[in-house]
Amino acid sequence: MNVYDKAHELVKALKESHDYKEYIRLAELIKKDLKAQEMLIEFRKKNLEIQQRQLAGKPVDQSKIDEVQKLYDIVKLNKDINQFLVVEYRLGKTMVDVQRIIGEGVKLEFAPQETVH
Repeated sequence: MNVYDKAHELVKALKESHDYKEYIRLAELIKKDLKAQEMLIEFRKKNLEIQQRQLAGKPVDQSKIDEVQKLYDIVKLNKDINQFLVVEYRLGKTMVDVQRIIGEGVKLEFAPQETVH
């Protein structure tokens, strides 16, 4: 058994999943709607800025958070974008779950979560 072959089988299974097919379908719809595409990009850009500040331990101005929330409220009114974000979340969760399963099954010595006493 070749590990790389199994990885390619996993990719194939993901691509054949309902969520991935729906993700691709909705992405294509959004690409055809310039206004929807711009709204999604703007929302993501502003949301990423907040996340980067939070990860860096920097304070985030409440007005920026409110702005992103208002953008999200507007973006989710677009049926295609709303469905896209839902499916994207489910697909991302699946990928995180697969990574967790692999990580739990293959224990590496001196993994970052371990501490030395």
